[in-house]
Amino acid sequence: MCVRLGLSPFASRLSPLCSKTDCRAEPGVRTCCSGEWCCVRIDLFLKKTGLIKHRAEAKRACDHGAVAIDGQPAKPGRSVEVGQRVRIAYPRRFLEVEVLMVPEGNVRKTEREKCYRVVEETVRSWEE
Repeated sequence: MCVRLGLSPFASRLSPLCSKTDCRAEPGVRTCCSGEWCCVRIDLFLKKTGLIKHRAEAKRACDHGAVAIDGQPAKPGRSVEVGQRVRIAYPRRFLEVEVLMVPEGNVRKTEREKCYRVVEETVRSWEE
């Protein structure tokens, strides 16, 4: 029995989707007790916020270890939640952002920056 969600052992293998301790969100449901979206796949987050242009590129970046969530390498299907830090290694720079909002659907270009805050940006030279 999953202590946190009160679910069966089979369901406890699925990651809980809400970081609130009193939330009763079922695995596979992307909304929590408040009715808001609390997580999304990292490859979708990168694509919808415009940090990476295409979802296939985001998946490839995750597969090659160029994306990390809170310092841990991220697979494309890993969930990202509000408050987590995502680090992306581009060919010429490193970018670390903090997730401020999880997009529910498609996000307009003018509103994409509301989803994240740039924490650190480092530009690499070609000699490195």
